[in-house]
Amino acid sequence: MATLYFVKYGPRPGNLGPGYKIDLTDLYKRLPSLNTSFLGIEPPAFNEKSPSVYPARVVVEVLSDEVDSNKFQSAGFHLLVGVAPDDANLSKILFLRAI
Repeated sequence: MATLYFVKYGPRPGNLGPGYKIDLTDLYKRLPSLNTSFLGIEPPAFNEKSPSVYPARVVVEVLSDEVDSNKFQSAGFHLLVGVAPDDANLSKILFLRAI
């Protein structure tokens, strides 16, 4: 399973919240027009000089056995472009995972 993170602005290591295990097929169903941007194999940092109190970005870590030809073509960290941590569709995915 992939791991979803809510990431704050600011330097590492204090910018990642806890990770949430997520099935990529659930993600595709809830966010059908999903766009991603590959960030690399290390956890990302955003806007390091202006830290935020609350998470501002959504990032998914994909392992090598989860790479697919659809949206996540490389193992590592991917930004979910245009998806905010408070996105209602994302909340539904996490709620369903908790049940």
